[in-house]
Amino acid sequence: GGAYKSSSLAALARLRALGALARLGGKLPGAKDWLQALRRRAIEAVQRRAPKLPLPAATEALVGDVTGDPISALLIDVCLACQEPLSSDDFGQALAISGSWPTAQALFRHAGLNFGEGEDAIVRAAFQPHAVWSEDAPE
Repeated sequence: GGAYKSSSLAALARLRALGALARLGGKLPGAKDWLQALRRRAIEAVQRRAPKLPLPAATEALVGDVTGDPISALLIDVCLACQEPLSSDDFGQALAISGSWPTAQALFRHAGLNFGEGEDAIVRAAFQPHAVWSEDAPE
């Protein structure tokens, strides 16, 4: 496992390149239309891949197929470049297909959420939402 087909690697490289171009385009006044079009396409890609929300309560987050993660990362780059927030639905779908904590963190930061010292608890809860994390928790 772990090996990608060359077409998958090429797609990942294109997504990374688009993210870099979006960050650059955010600094150029003439790129707004292109950024808006890219933002719409990224949202459409997220919507095609995202599971139906809301997910069942015991569903583990950030576990499973990671192929959607680069699309979520691209969406964050484009939204930051456009200086536009994500709707709550688009945020939820992008988070649902995120396959890494760094991408999830970037989504949360874009939404204005910073967990600070509580980040460890968030990560543990994301991987095992049904687990008890305190010895003092009621049985």
